[in-house]
Parts: sequence; C-alpha cells; structure tokens
Amino acid sequence: MDEPLTPKQAAVIFSVFKSFGHKPCEAQRFLEALGTKYTLSWYRKLERKMAQEALADVDEEGSIIEAPEKKETRGRPRKVPEEIEEALHEWVIDQNDNNCPVTLREVRAVLADAWGIHVSMSTVCRLMQRLGLSLFLGV
Repeated sequence: MDEPLTPKQAAVIFSVFKSFGHKPCEAQRFLEALGTKYTLSWYRKLERKMAQEALADVDEEGSIIEAPEKKETRGRPRKVPEEIEEALHEWVIDQNDNNCPVTLREVRAVLADAWGIHVSMSTVCRLMQRLGLSLFLGV
C-alpha cells in the first residue's frame, strides 16, 4: 500500500496536535489510524534536524546569517542571457501595445539581427513560454 501522507503532511499533523496542547503520542495514534509509517521518534528526529539547521544560520552573537543566494549551476547555460530576455520581453510587449503582434519567426530574427543569437524555433517558443508571452503563431 502506498503511503497516504507525505512527510511534510505528517510533520504538519504533529505540529498542529502540539500547538493545540495535545500530547505527541496522540498525534502518533492519529497517524497510525491513517496507516502511515511516521512515528513520534521520526518527528523528534525531524525537529532536531530543523533546530540544527536553524542554529547553523545564527552566528556567535546571535545574529541571523543570511544564506548566500543560490545560483542554478546544473546543465548547459542558456543561449539567451537574462538581460536579453528582459529586453526581448519589453520589445514584444511594445509591439503588442502598438497593435503589431509578432511571430516566433520575427522574434528569432530579432535575436539574430540585434544580438547575434541564432536559435531554433523551438528554443524561441520555450523562451516565450518562460517569459509568460503568447505569440501569433502565423508565419
């Protein structure tokens, strides 16, 4: 039988029981009745891990240490940099505001002419989807 709850859902149930003043064993009985594998010892380990992670973000003086912004480094870099994506987004919006809807081919041509970026039609389509834009699909 598949697990009826995710670990996050089980942790929330333990937390809710605890916040309403119930004993943790009551939460465990409730979860057992649902047929889950999550036990009180699992939840206590989770609490300790969360406390350790929270303490890792505090320096010796008690100040919260800001985590460095994580950058996605996996996979191949995008052919169209963010700055160009933003400029392209502005251009498409301007064209639309002037009642000149653009096609995927036109976007592809602008990328090639203005920035020297040569990409396939499918790349242009994915780019427009990522930017939240829909285009006139005509030629």
